[in-house]
Amino acid sequence: MRNKKYVIPVFIPHLGCPNDCSFCNQRAITARQSPITPQDVTKEIETYLGYCHTRPQGAELAFYGGSFTGIGEDRMRAYLERAIPYLESGVIESIRVSTRPDYIDNEILNLLWEYGVRTIELGAQSMVDEILMDNDRGHTSQDTRRAVEQIRGRGFRLGIQMMLGLYAAKREDEMKSAREILKLSPDFVRIYPTLVLKGTKLEGLLIDGDYEPLSLHETIDLLVEIVPCFESAGIPIIRLGLYESGEQPLDVAGGPRHPAIRQLVYSQLYFDMLRDSLLKQELSESLCITAGDEELSYLVGHRGENRKRLRECFGFTSIRFNRDPSGKWICLQSGEEKWTLDFWSYMRKRGRVETKETGNTWV
Repeated sequence: MRNKKYVIPVFIPHLGCPNDCSFCNQRAITARQSPITPQDVTKEIETYLGYCHTRPQGAELAFYGGSFTGIGEDRMRAYLERAIPYLESGVIESIRVSTRPDYIDNEILNLLWEYGVRTIELGAQSMVDEILMDNDRGHTSQDTRRAVEQIRGRGFRLGIQMMLGLYAAKREDEMKSAREILKLSPDFVRIYPTLVLKGTKLEGLLIDGDYEPLSLHETIDLLVEIVPCFESAGIPIIRLGLYESGEQPLDVAGGPRHPAIRQLVYSQLYFDMLRDSLLKQELSESLCITAGDEELSYLVGHRGENRKRLRECFGFTSIRFNRDPSGKWICLQSGEEKWTLDFWSYMRKRGRVETKETGNTWV
């Protein structure tokens, strides 16, 4: 597992955004109606620090929502200044902000660096200009490329957010966006399947019959193609799917809503690996799979789905999943046959195949 910093989130819904994108209802996502004040920033930091048994060191303060670099210099400074005491004491090591590609320039980057911002997430959403225009994004794919060049040139860590299933987007558009984002070599990505939130333009299009969101099956099928491309390039996907708080569920009118998108995607990928390997073996009626806790969860599948699929595909009468405390290998045995698998080697190979271009065809 990758090491994770303790993240202190502060949400600034819709501040700095010049327009309403087709899918956007930031206030619904965060359940906050009024603008956050500088004093609120301090309160949020202290609240999250209070959740820890001991005061952490090296945490990251993250400003989510809205477009941080579009809120104006005075307000940016007022928010960022609230982190100074925590930066000086070492409680907070760095700051992360989310923003739009067209709200980045060298002057803004200098200000952010001065106050300890070290990570910038860009909401690219798509790298197809027609999709950006149809969804009222107000920027182009070239704006994203320019912003990435400036951010990289200044030494920030870079994250890119991508959305699947936007209005008018086709499968080839999603794959093109993934490939173009790969070319930008971000340090990490987030991938959000589009949910139709109530009160958005997408809801109106859905009601009028002009938009059909991705189904859950279509979403998983698409992500199973896209995820190995990023994994094979060593680019972590730090989130798959929009987070929903149990205290404030989203008001959703449609789309692939599911609390465990990542689990579904990786369970499918682990099943594909098992299937491809089993097809090459001399099998008996039994199968034993041994792995570490995290991989075992994906191997079993969401609600045990992979066990059922293995029975259907290969006719096993007995399938056992055993826990390996070391978690080093995936070990399989069927009859006298024994062998090991490495999921990340499988992902690298699969990702390379899915990003290989031949003429106008991606295979």
